[in-house]
Amino acid sequence: MVNDIYIFGYNSISHFFFITSYLYSKFKNINGADIVFSIGHFFIIYTMIYRSYNYESLALNIKKNVRLLGSFGHLCLFIAVLLNIYLFKYIKLTIFNILFLIGQLGMMYLYNAEYYLSTRHISYFYNKFLIIPSIIFILIFYINNFIKQTGTIKLGFLLVSITYILWLVYIYNTLKSKNYIVVF
Repeated sequence: MVNDIYIFGYNSISHFFFITSYLYSKFKNINGADIVFSIGHFFIIYTMIYRSYNYESLALNIKKNVRLLGSFGHLCLFIAVLLNIYLFKYIKLTIFNILFLIGQLGMMYLYNAEYYLSTRHISYFYNKFLIIPSIIFILIFYINNFIKQTGTIKLGFLLVSITYILWLVYIYNTLKSKNYIVVF
């Protein structure tokens, strides 16, 4: 789809702006979890740049890289939040952080399911009861932080929130297509 180029391109730009503003806002107080969080976002940015090309025409080894890089990026975000809660005690375990953690697991599922089925020449596979809530959970996390934050990071949270709104629209349109398999 032509729209793929735009959504993946926007996603890479919004994540880049977010992580840049995040690091700037924490410049004097960066801990190990922040480094893991940053690495995760850079892997996601790199994955989205890959994805901005026509995913269907990518070679199998590149699709495998997309799966691994994207999954690793979201795993880093998952680990970083846990580190900040339990090791560094920088943040507390809240409903928003729990939603974020569940959302990261859903994103890892998405990358792996998409790769698995594309290598078997099945267009796409979405378990809408896993993917849509995962995206909504991450969206709630970013909107909550957008509301709470001040400074440049506020814009970063807004841009990534828009990314997840676009993902919901993208998946909605994908699920309407007759070329896609939806598993309940």
